Amino acid sequence: MKFGPVILMACLAVTACSPKKPAGVCAPASHNFWKGQAGVGFLTSGWSEPEPEFVWSNAAKTTLSLPNSIHGHAATLTFVVAPFLTSADQVQDVKVSVGGKEVSSWRLAPAAQTVTVNLPDSATNDDPIVLEFSIANPRSPKDGGVSTDDRLLGFYLKSVKVDCA
Repeated sequence: MKFGPVILMACLAVTACSPKKPAGVCAPASHNFWKGQAGVGFLTSGWSEPEPEFVWSNAAKTTLSLPNSIHGHAATLTFVVAPFLTSADQVQDVKVSVGGKEVSSWRLAPAAQTVTVNLPDSATNDDPIVLEFSIANPRSPKDGGVSTDDRLLGFYLKSVKVDCA
């Protein structure tokens, strides 16, 4: 107690004693997007009804609103996806944006694959984190002669893992 005011005065004169702003919470998370999974609640717009193992995009633009468990931290989002391709399509191009800024682009080849989005810390301040997917060539299975399904499919989404970078 005897030295308390002296130490306080010294700290007021030296900025190094100022408390630092907290870095924020960083809690890795995983979300699944098939029927009955909690992640289904984060599918905002442009998605079909969830199926037993995944959900299809059903528009040229889709949105996903992820709860923010990484406030103020750079992050890596790892998605498990697969494109819908007709015989005329060899790849599906997808652009991913947050807050109107493109943060990633994918060129999806046939079959399930893992793709990533690296988010800068400036993109993780909002809650939820809203991702917009712009799909270059969504196609209906009907137009491709595959079935009578007339939904405009771009890719299916199975899961996302959120990690701090």
